[in-house]
Amino acid sequence: MKTYLKEKAQFVILLSLWYITGVYGDLFVYPLVLLSLLLMRKKEMWGDMILGFFFILILSDNRHYYLFFAKDLKTYYVVILSAFYFFNRKEFDYVNNVYRPFIFFMIVAVLAMYDCVSYAVTIQKTASYILLFVIVPLYIIKAYKEHGEGFFRDIIYFTFMILLIGILIGHGFNNFTYYVDRYCGMLGNPNGLALYAFLSFLVVAVVNSYFPSLFTRIELIVIYAVVGYSVYLSGGRDALFSILIFLFFSRFYRMSPFIGFIIFFTITFSYELILDNLAPVAQALGLAKYLRVDTLSDASGRYVAWNFAWEEIQNSFYLGRGFAYDEYYFGLDENQNYLNWMGHQGGVHNTYLSLWMNTGIIGFVLHFLAFVYSFYKGATNSFMSYPIMYAILFSITYESWLMASLNPFTIQFLIIATLLTSSYFNEERKKENIIPVH
Repeated sequence: MKTYLKEKAQFVILLSLWYITGVYGDLFVYPLVLLSLLLMRKKEMWGDMILGFFFILILSDNRHYYLFFAKDLKTYYVVILSAFYFFNRKEFDYVNNVYRPFIFFMIVAVLAMYDCVSYAVTIQKTASYILLFVIVPLYIIKAYKEHGEGFFRDIIYFTFMILLIGILIGHGFNNFTYYVDRYCGMLGNPNGLALYAFLSFLVVAVVNSYFPSLFTRIELIVIYAVVGYSVYLSGGRDALFSILIFLFFSRFYRMSPFIGFIIFFTITFSYELILDNLAPVAQALGLAKYLRVDTLSDASGRYVAWNFAWEEIQNSFYLGRGFAYDEYYFGLDENQNYLNWMGHQGGVHNTYLSLWMNTGIIGFVLHFLAFVYSFYKGATNSFMSYPIMYAILFSITYESWLMASLNPFTIQFLIIATLLTSSYFNEERKKENIIPVH
């Protein structure tokens, strides 16, 4: 860790300068970030460009008004990264296996724009989603080719530091790190922190399986402890269950994919029975208060939102009304007032329904098939692929993060998907015969 901080001292100072300028310097942050990226491009600091993007995405998730600059800045950032790629395509002569399965979904997303409520917003959201899937995997491969496995060490340490800083300042800056009596760290809300920690857990697990010499045993224990403690402080039970799902299925898939597959289907068909008995088990273990078992029956008000979304889906069943329609519809004053009266605050909180609202059943099916196909291909390279898929499928049942692009969560999914599907990370493992049989 000390070595990492020494090596990345200039980069940490640069990120701090972005933060301070954004908070106090208003519009000056835009030329500063542009000049920084041009300098990084000149010095071929591909990994730092991605980490800088990750940093801005984290800031953009925060609810405090003085960090709202990051919400606009992230759009310019992805455009600049895209420009570097499109004007220097020869330098990115790599195969991107991540976005290819999603091409048909992206076409449908573009077609759905014909009936959108705001072309400006929908075009921006659609373009950013496509660009993210196209360029981020290529930047990851480029950074690995130029800087080696140390790039992934930087990613892990960066995510770790975000969580650790939140914990260290948590008790001294309650207005910043707490939201409605729940801990949210450096993220915008408790559920966001829990989701960030859950995906960080997956990233650490995958990176460690690919590059086992990157971290010592003590370092891994500390990293996992900070991630787990962040989930605990946030009270994010969905993230907790997602991690447990990953760990549970990893155990069986390491032994045999067939056994893991059978257990998955057994649990899937027993889901209602498990849910009905979860509250008594939590009571017996003394975890009822932490797991908020009194809200399990209505998924913390999400059932209200899901029914509300389903009713609206009937009006644009096949093709939807374009990206961000779910945000627009749930943001209407009359709808917000109704949902608040019914005990729900926020959006759809379900990626499947958000996909359906925005791109119709056609887009929903194409996205789901592409998602599953990606992990099917990843399973030929790592036993972790299906356990990760199951955990994410559970997570997106309660949050809409995979429908959005410019957030600190989808980029972590892309890091995982790139590792699992790209030949640049798996050819050597195949040669060494350390990839389990599919």
